[in-house]
Amino acid sequence: MLKLELKPDFTDARGTITDLLNDVPISSVNVVTSLKGAIRGNKYHRRADKYIYLINGTMEWLYREGENEEVSRTTFVTGDFFLVPSGEHHAMRFLEDTVIIQFTTESRAGTGYEDDTVRLEHPLIISD
Repeated sequence: MLKLELKPDFTDARGTITDLLNDVPISSVNVVTSLKGAIRGNKYHRRADKYIYLINGTMEWLYREGENEEVSRTTFVTGDFFLVPSGEHHAMRFLEDTVIIQFTTESRAGTGYEDDTVRLEHPLIISD
C-alpha cells in the first residue's frame, strides 16, 4: 500500500481541481459503500493495481506483501488516496459508514475479476 499525497493542481476564485490520476490505464471505476463494522477484502489480485479514494468515512486497512510477511495496518479517512499494487494481500474494516471510489487496472466485467482475485486462506481480518 502506498499512500498518495494529493494537492490542488489548479486553484482560482471558483475553487480547486485536484488530479487523482494521469497517464494510468484504468479498466474499471466503481463506487463502494460499506456500513460501519463491515469487512471487505481478505484477498489479493494477481494482475490488477487498484487506486482507492475515500469520498467519506473511515476504514482500518490491513496489508502485507506476501503470505509469510508481517501484517501492517493503517487508518484511512475522508480525502485519503492510495495505491494497492498487485500481489499485496489486503483487507479492510469500516469504522463508520464509508464511501470509496476504486480505479482498477483490470476489468471487473465478465469473469475477469474473479480470475484475477485470490481469496486468502487465512484472513487478515475476521468478523467479530
